[in-house]
Amino acid sequence: MPLRRPTLILALLLAAAPATMHARDRVGAFTTFTVSGEEANDVVCAFCTIKIDGPIHGDLVTAFSDVTVADNTELGKDTVTAFTDLHFGENVTVGKDLVAFGSFGELPASTVVHGDRVVIPAWLAFLFALIPFAIPAGIIYLIIRLVRGRQTYAYVPPPGYPRI
Repeated sequence: MPLRRPTLILALLLAAAPATMHARDRVGAFTTFTVSGEEANDVVCAFCTIKIDGPIHGDLVTAFSDVTVADNTELGKDTVTAFTDLHFGENVTVGKDLVAFGSFGELPASTVVHGDRVVIPAWLAFLFALIPFAIPAGIIYLIIRLVRGRQTYAYVPPPGYPRI
């Protein structure tokens, strides 16, 4: 029965985990939702379609999604997107940092970012994703070229021709 105490502690921790989520957080996957009128704290979504018409006081985090932010909207803290189709309206304000890795779409010049702005286009992000595969493939290619370069093949003439 020595397993009872760790199991009980784990169960209590898992039971307390939903309590850390704020009542106004919007979290989803494979869904479509709109943040309008009401104020949201954090918005986290993967493979979603999000339309934002109201302020967000926390972070906006998306992956493989489609995000449309209306004109004159405030995004309170960090905005982090990965491979997301990102459409900002005019005069959108980002409270802290904006990181758009593999972003499709462009940000208008009127977008105000109060922290750092890092925008990596999709084609460059795709190249970054290929690097872990390209290095081993290059090493394998070089090994094959070296091994094949050392092999010598004996010339065997077809029947009826003299051997040299």
